[in-house]
Amino acid sequence: MKIFSSKDLKIIDQCTIDDQCISSVILIEKAALVFTKWLLKKTKGKQKKFIIFCGQGNNGADGLAIGALLEKKGFWVQYVILKLSNTTSSEFSFYNQKLHSSAQTKLELNPHSCVEFIQKLDHDSIIIDAIFGSGLNRALDKAYLDIIDAINRHPAKKYSVDIPSGMSADLTITQSYIHADECLSFEFPKLNFLFEETSHDLKNWNIKSIGLSPTCIESTESNFHYTLKSDIQKLLKPRNAFSNKYNYGHALLIAGSQNMAGAAILTGKAALTGGCGLLTILSNKDSYQSINAALPESMTMNENELSDEILKAKKIKAIAIGPGMNNENGLEKILSIPTEIPKIIDAFALNYLAKNIDKLAILRDTTIISPHAGEMDRLIGVQKNSIERLENSIEFAKKHGIIVILKSRYTQVIFPNGEVHFNSTGNPAMAKAGSGDVLCGIILSFLSQGYGLKESSLMACYIHGKAGDMARNSKHENSVLASDIIDAIPKTFKKINHK
Repeated sequence: MKIFSSKDLKIIDQCTIDDQCISSVILIEKAALVFTKWLLKKTKGKQKKFIIFCGQGNNGADGLAIGALLEKKGFWVQYVILKLSNTTSSEFSFYNQKLHSSAQTKLELNPHSCVEFIQKLDHDSIIIDAIFGSGLNRALDKAYLDIIDAINRHPAKKYSVDIPSGMSADLTITQSYIHADECLSFEFPKLNFLFEETSHDLKNWNIKSIGLSPTCIESTESNFHYTLKSDIQKLLKPRNAFSNKYNYGHALLIAGSQNMAGAAILTGKAALTGGCGLLTILSNKDSYQSINAALPESMTMNENELSDEILKAKKIKAIAIGPGMNNENGLEKILSIPTEIPKIIDAFALNYLAKNIDKLAILRDTTIISPHAGEMDRLIGVQKNSIERLENSIEFAKKHGIIVILKSRYTQVIFPNGEVHFNSTGNPAMAKAGSGDVLCGIILSFLSQGYGLKESSLMACYIHGKAGDMARNSKHENSVLASDIIDAIPKTFKKINHK
């Protein structure tokens, strides 16, 4: 699924109007119908008092159309129209003139009287936020900020139409916005939903289609995407009935150390559970007994055996380097081998690369790195916020010709062509030691099976997050372990394969 800028969203709306030979009013009515159905499902259809705050643009028109539908269903609706200027959109004017509300239920308020009105609202009211939409492209003045602050302070439940008012749809830090309990975004997510600094007070958001033209969506370019189950279903291949272990690749894992054999075990078990045919683990010799006991399906090898000739002889199809390591000697050796074998580099190996950036030259076009924010900052310098980190990570991926998997709530898979794919799965239960090792193992597994760097990155991130979601569903989120994520991988594959 593509994610669009505010400018592109406007283009797609107009293109849909032209393509489907409809008016902008019809498009608003479609959006209002979708929002109203969703809202009543969320509120369980119980008799409620709805207070709709409307700006004077198209988002305000959405609000008026939603209110009309709620009134038809017998709900009590009060419209609060914010009068801060004489400028209105033609769509807002149409619905405002059409609205048959009494003087008591339709209020036109200036900023000061609006703040006072909000403070006196009943706590069991439901606030519908339709002040600003995705077209907002300026900083808000104090009058609007005061209204947003007053709404945020009120304990009533808040539902935003398309985007919380005040939040930008573009890649920029938002000054202030409605702290919505729920937001229904039309057709696509908004970029600022996906960053901690810009959405930490947005409790939940959903996406629903309003019937925008698929042709218009397809023809509008975007570097930003949101990975869904349907995307992974297109990539995941069924196994051949006559295949054997060699068809699914021999993976080499260079991981673990005397005090961190567990990292090698978690990564290795994730790789095997993810589907690779064979697995060899190169680790500290003191770790082999633990590894062999925990992973009888794997093999081990000595660091002295590591060479280009051995990699070819063993038919190694993919290499993972870094989880649980604490010795740079092996890293120096493996990163000096000029091989085209695809690689995933993580953890300790990333910190080594940060001190030896020149090694990236040998990794070009063959490598995925999977840093968390701190590890990425060691590679590119300390960043002010998540948006700046993403922008500079894109430049890093372009410059060095590698894929960057920047781990976060919505993990960002960054390709050397500048494309960014935000992963849709995962949850806070996965914020636990070893979770990153599991992701590394799943990536290694797909690479060894012959999937490309791009496909392996997208599939592994989605499956890792989905397995974490399933693990949380069976446990309290405080109690999920990295090994629980691995245990949920088989059910995750089944869920993905189930259309």
